Amino acid sequence: MISNLEHKQRRIGITGGIASGKTTIANYISNFKKIEIINADEIAKQFLLSETKSYKKIIKHFGIEL
Repeated sequence: MISNLEHKQRRIGITGGIASGKTTIANYISNFKKIEIINADEIAKQFLLSETKSYKKIIKHFGIEL
């Protein structure tokens, strides 16, 4: 009989400062466990591409000043 625990999704969040090894450990876990990695930084970059709807909404809400 297969336990319920085997069918539950598990998520691991990796946080840390710049150059702290987040990508290195994520790649290690991905290769070791054969799981997909979702990189939130890459997703955020897609939202901020100029001329996308999301970019325009962000600029409208927060403004252009740095």
